[in-house]
Amino acid sequence: MFITVRKILKYFATRGAPRCFEGLKHCCYSYSQFGEDLLVQDFFGLYKRSGNYIDIGAFHPIAKSNTYLFYRKGWRGLAIEPNPDLEKLWKRYRPSDQFVSAGVTASLEESKLLNYINHPMAPERNYISSEKSTDRTAVNRKVALLPIGQLTKRFQQMWNHLDLLNIDCEGLDFEILSAFPFDQIRPKCIVVDDFDRSTRSKTSKFLLDSRYCLFAQARISKIFVRLDEG
Repeated sequence: MFITVRKILKYFATRGAPRCFEGLKHCCYSYSQFGEDLLVQDFFGLYKRSGNYIDIGAFHPIAKSNTYLFYRKGWRGLAIEPNPDLEKLWKRYRPSDQFVSAGVTASLEESKLLNYINHPMAPERNYISSEKSTDRTAVNRKVALLPIGQLTKRFQQMWNHLDLLNIDCEGLDFEILSAFPFDQIRPKCIVVDDFDRSTRSKTSKFLLDSRYCLFAQARISKIFVRLDEG
């Protein structure tokens, strides 16, 4: 038991977790990879206890999540993740969210099944393809691929506005973003991966033309807010 406690203390110490009330009172928790959730929280305000989100490419319900901080505050939303192995974790840790085990396509075509190439030891290498992978370290799984419009319609059946849109689709981020129906639903805040970190990237230009402005940037993640909200 003593060894277990020492390990726990060491684990939390390396993360800089508070070990006294004064530290707990002043600390800020982040579950994102690069602290994106704290930047989004700065926009909405510390005490906003209700809100909603669409999380596309949601991955794990807690680890490296841009929306878990808000779930803990009382927000709820729609989470879309193609890895079927993560569905049980979402149901366990975030049962109040609407979880969809599927991939997302920008196409307006009907839903279809494709191969989800899963690398259990390196999830950043996961992708969706029409062809099976011959990589021995990968697991081929069949997953549904749903049009973005079908998912937003499902969201609109539950909420009449959108606070936060998070997109992390492993290289397909701009394709999904540009197909999002902004004429029907305009999120107040958008977090999107953009490997071109410049302010002249096609992602930045698209959102600037859509009347959004760059609020913050954390490595490859860009945070945009609606001009009438900034």
